[in-house]
Amino acid sequence: QPLGLRSFRFDADAGFFLNGRHLKLRGVSRHQDALGAGWALSREQHDQDMALIKEVGANTVRQAHYQHADRWSDLADRAGMVVWAELPYVTTPSLTGGKGSDHLWANAEQQLREQIRQNYNHPSILMWSVGNEVDSAKGFGIKGDPPRPLALLQHLNAIAKQEDPDRPTTMADCCEGLGMMQTAGEQLAGTTDLIGYNRYFGWYYPKPLDAAVQFGAALDKLHKDHPSLPLSVSEYGAGGAITQHSDDPRGGFVNFIGRPHPEEYESWLHEQSWPVLASRDFVFASWVWAMFDFSSDLRDEGAAVDLNDKGLVTADRKEKKDAFWYYKIAWNDAPAIHLTGKRYVDRSYPVMAVKAYSNAPRARLSLNGRDMGEAACTNFVCEWQGVALAPGPNKAVVTSLGGKRGLSDSAVWNGPDPVAHGVRIDVGANAVRDMNGTRYGSDAFVTGGTPAVLNLTGFGGRSLGPIRKVEAATPALFDYWREGERFSYAIPLPDGRWTVTLRLFEPRPGAADAPVTVTANGARVVDGLYVQQAAGGALKELVRSFPVTVSGGVLNLDFAAAGGKVALGAIEVAR
Repeated sequence: QPLGLRSFRFDADAGFFLNGRHLKLRGVSRHQDALGAGWALSREQHDQDMALIKEVGANTVRQAHYQHADRWSDLADRAGMVVWAELPYVTTPSLTGGKGSDHLWANAEQQLREQIRQNYNHPSILMWSVGNEVDSAKGFGIKGDPPRPLALLQHLNAIAKQEDPDRPTTMADCCEGLGMMQTAGEQLAGTTDLIGYNRYFGWYYPKPLDAAVQFGAALDKLHKDHPSLPLSVSEYGAGGAITQHSDDPRGGFVNFIGRPHPEEYESWLHEQSWPVLASRDFVFASWVWAMFDFSSDLRDEGAAVDLNDKGLVTADRKEKKDAFWYYKIAWNDAPAIHLTGKRYVDRSYPVMAVKAYSNAPRARLSLNGRDMGEAACTNFVCEWQGVALAPGPNKAVVTSLGGKRGLSDSAVWNGPDPVAHGVRIDVGANAVRDMNGTRYGSDAFVTGGTPAVLNLTGFGGRSLGPIRKVEAATPALFDYWREGERFSYAIPLPDGRWTVTLRLFEPRPGAADAPVTVTANGARVVDGLYVQQAAGGALKELVRSFPVTVSGGVLNLDFAAAGGKVALGAIEVAR
């Protein structure tokens, strides 16, 4: 067998050291799965996966959630990867109400012994994982007494030490400190030598726009709670469908277990997450979930069924998402630049934010040959706000500045004609939608309020509450909405006379009817409107239209409710 020798150690404060040198482990999780092949990948498909993982700049791979093919471990050896190898002891349905059956224990022990004996000589494997999210019972609908996985984890940890006393053990935790999904109060951290935390701030947890702050605070607390335990982040990420797009990923409701999953949101979340991880030496490793989209039953999300779309690359390996390019630029020293949003060709609004990734300090943007100025590239992200598009094709070129050599990337975006076709906002929605042949952009240009969803579904498309239906000309416009005591929009429009149409409703039967006031460019256009009374009850559309005159290129709309909330489903502006 080929021989490889490595020295390594883990430090709870300083991180990971390989052959005596500190090394920040930055990597991806990989399922042995490909579109049309399932688990039975060919040699060429294994080779392709490793080539893409090397291209993105990863130096570590988490094998999720089972033993992978020998070919894969051979490739990891040759690539110099640091590998987390994992036993398929995942979640806790088999442990409901206790510690698990004797058959379960015997099977888990047998699989772990076989995995270690069969892979012992692979120098890439530096840690054995004995479990993944075994504290997640509540999240999977387990009823009755919560399970007690600690005893089996302790047993498996002892088996791993017996089989291989030199490699450390680890496990992936889903829920410590979150109060969402837990066991019978057992303390699992510290069972193994190392620990990985699966944490989805900005995705599965509330307040997505505070993702970076929440992520950093949670990691700091976990390190403080377990100061002698080397800590990693074994999963983080977001869904990204390459056919779904957002004008502002921070605008609409993040439907983490449903539709849509705009590609722009996935990219934005990784832009928030990586600086948090990179700045904390005590996080010895992190693994993006996941490198590739993969088969996953019970899902009805993004643009697919039975597919987990959190990959940096599509399941067929044909498309590298923008998030892939973010990491390729952040994790490699070679000069590079990438213009994002190329797949969102037909734009919804006459103004857009342009974003590029570069490891140069600055970049310059031109649009249709006109210089749009320079932008600083902070944490590899360069942005230009409020870029006006001409109707029809617009060619954008971005060039890196201040690096060893200037590099360029380009895209073509089709700008809309607002005078001919108007501007429409699907308020509260996170992605662009075409309804009845009419384009509605995602929620943008907004300050204040909170986006909301009418019917939140769980895995398998099951509703997490009573199904609500809205009586409306286009009910889909009320799948999402924005609500609040006060919020406002600053919508870019050409100067002139326009007609504004608002689609309001009351989403909660039994809620108090509060008077709503709307002002347009400072003039009151709706005064003391009781929406439920005028609509004839809750969950019924109320349409209000009024003329406005725009000067200065912006229509300002302000919404307020006295003693209640405004609920707005759509804004339509037309000549």
